[in-house]
Amino acid sequence: MKKAIGILVLGLLWCNVSVAKEIVLNCYKLDPKQSQMTAEILAKMKSPKTDSEIDIQKKIFHLGGDKFDIVLETQRKIVAKKSNTRITIDRYDGILVLDDVSTTPVKNIARYVCEVQKEEKKLF
Repeated sequence: MKKAIGILVLGLLWCNVSVAKEIVLNCYKLDPKQSQMTAEILAKMKSPKTDSEIDIQKKIFHLGGDKFDIVLETQRKIVAKKSNTRITIDRYDGILVLDDVSTTPVKNIARYVCEVQKEEKKLF
């Protein structure tokens, strides 16, 4: 019995409790006329910054002043929707795609390249 209690106490000491936190991104609009690599470099230098915030726990994605609901979260991407607009962000390369899903085929509205902002500058 003492061994079981000891194992339980030691297990509680090393248990991993993770807490989801908000992620703030700086996003820069890509120029569709440029190649991918050139567009990313030019966007970070010239394009105005659009702040966005992701709260995985609450399933909310803010882009600029718009609020989207997260409908899908995988290891590779996050998909959020608001009426006919869909946002897809690739977690590996930081490319955010804004689509109009009411049209067939789906119309691409804009593409952004995003990077994680320092934690002390929160939007909401």
